Amino acid sequence: MTRTTHVPLWKRPIDSMYFTFFALHLIASLCVDIQGLVPAEYVPTVLQRVLQDYLVKSRDPLVPNAWQPRYAWFRMSLLSEFVLQVPAFVVGLYVFWNNDPRGYPLLIAYGAIACFTTLQCIAMVTMGEERVHLAPENLSFILQNYIPFMLFPGVIMLDMLARTTRRMHATTPAHAKTQ
Repeated sequence: MTRTTHVPLWKRPIDSMYFTFFALHLIASLCVDIQGLVPAEYVPTVLQRVLQDYLVKSRDPLVPNAWQPRYAWFRMSLLSEFVLQVPAFVVGLYVFWNNDPRGYPLLIAYGAIACFTTLQCIAMVTMGEERVHLAPENLSFILQNYIPFMLFPGVIMLDMLARTTRRMHATTPAHAKTQ
């Protein structure tokens, strides 16, 4: 049997935290991040205002420039968010709700992609040419928004890797352990 004993989500605080992160990130991706990929006429006005408020506070150079040739890497990051990460959010919600380890390998891949993609964004606004155009309060606001979306996936990746390794070790036949 691949599933573990069912322990309610509320009794698994780390999984509850991951579940909440995936739920919030799914909402943010579908309501805000998607605006970097679709024409404005397809985005409800209220969601356009949320993005505009973020851009006013942050002066984030990446989101409004996603279609500029210099930022093609960022556009591909947004595309990967919808092709790879959004499905991983849905799988992650299922995995943590049901305490089902079958999704751990996908969550390891998600964590690696999301952590390092967001790290690229952080590097761009802290060490790239864009840094000189950001006031300290803008940079602080950007980092408050980017850093959690780098750290959580990194922690999830490491945790799922550790859980998977433990499960694999626990299911290794005794004769293979002695060789």
